[in-house]
Amino acid sequence: MLWLTCMLNVGELATAQYVFDSLRDGDVISWNAIISGYVEFAKGTEALCIMEQMDANGIIPNPQTIVYILQACGTIGNSSKAQELHSFLVKKGFEEERFVINAVMSTYAKCSLLLEAQDVFDKLPSPDVVSYCTLLTGYTEYSDDEKAHHCLKQVQDIAISMNVVIYACGLKICGNTRMLIDGHNLHTQLVIKGLEYDPIIGSTLVDMYGKCDLIEESQEVFDKLLVRDVVSWTALLVGYASCGCVDEALCCFNDMQEDMVYVNVVAYICTLKAFASMRDMSKGLELQCEIAKKGFEKDPLVVTMMVDMYAKCGFLEEAQSMFDKLPFRDVVSATILLSGYIEHGFNAEALVFFEEIQRVGIVSNAITYVCGLKACGSSNAICKGMEIHVEITKKGLDNDVLVGNSLIDLYVRNSLQTAQHVLDNLPSRDVFSWNTIIAVYAEYGHG
Repeated sequence: MLWLTCMLNVGELATAQYVFDSLRDGDVISWNAIISGYVEFAKGTEALCIMEQMDANGIIPNPQTIVYILQACGTIGNSSKAQELHSFLVKKGFEEERFVINAVMSTYAKCSLLLEAQDVFDKLPSPDVVSYCTLLTGYTEYSDDEKAHHCLKQVQDIAISMNVVIYACGLKICGNTRMLIDGHNLHTQLVIKGLEYDPIIGSTLVDMYGKCDLIEESQEVFDKLLVRDVVSWTALLVGYASCGCVDEALCCFNDMQEDMVYVNVVAYICTLKAFASMRDMSKGLELQCEIAKKGFEKDPLVVTMMVDMYAKCGFLEEAQSMFDKLPFRDVVSATILLSGYIEHGFNAEALVFFEEIQRVGIVSNAITYVCGLKACGSSNAICKGMEIHVEITKKGLDNDVLVGNSLIDLYVRNSLQTAQHVLDNLPSRDVFSWNTIIAVYAEYGHG
């Protein structure tokens, strides 16, 4: 048993399995040990196989066994097995064990079964800090900010001692919803408790301030971090890129490399975005070579950002080629390429591509339709524009200000009455809406 434990501790799973198989009278403890080893190294499928062997050998699992198998289910997203185990532990009376029921909640959350996780939580007579952490982490992970915020308020209202995980989730919620006041309050609490320099907290603070467009505060927090890892560097880089601070983003990327920090996919995506904004194709190509060496060149998000870079720089054939390589072409990548065609005056090609988007079943969003209307206006393809207008109305997007402005721009030279009708029906109008139609009225002497 000692040799088995040693092999598991160093990750020698094959040797550990050999040692385990040589045990003549393995009890539930040794079975739990080999299962936990597979779980620890994210070998969920193998752990479930061991569980089946355990059952075939007539070994009765204890609560700890169930916890390990639940963790395995969470690792591989096996929700049906998780529900089966939940039923089993209820029959055996294991639901009285708090650590078991918390594991059920955690597994449901990892399998995206948040309603089931909430139901388990609601049945707890007195949820503890782990229970709240588990539910809060689940909602935060899947960006259900409303329910996550409600859960956080419960924690604060009943005065449960907040740990690093709860604070990190709270800061993430504040960043996602741009609740800066609440974020500042949490930051103050962390300073008082001496937790602001915790690596997880520090990175989350950098991320929160970046999402709230307070990039100077984000940089200030980053500069105070005792340990700057890939997470904190990437959070800062994303903040600069999101705020449109292109030069600062590139400096951050260079500093990250000089600091010998591993550059992940997100960092490369942000840097590609910066080069696209600068229309710097030469630097972009250098980065593309580096990305290929790292093996990230087939990542869908990386390819999408390469489409954006090529399109913005006017290399539309290359952008189209990149788009065609995507295993899954969604509205984001399609709209990026469509925008590139329009930006560089290829309106006929833009209309052909717009029709291709519709033909293959990519669901257009407001921005896609705006691009399509711009192409129609520039090509004087009013009939096609009217067809798009009908689609927009069916989808209820005609109330969108950007869409409305594009419709006004399409009609204003050909049917001033229709343009006026679109303007009158917009729920809100901006400067562009008024300027466009006023300019034409003035041009035709309707001052």
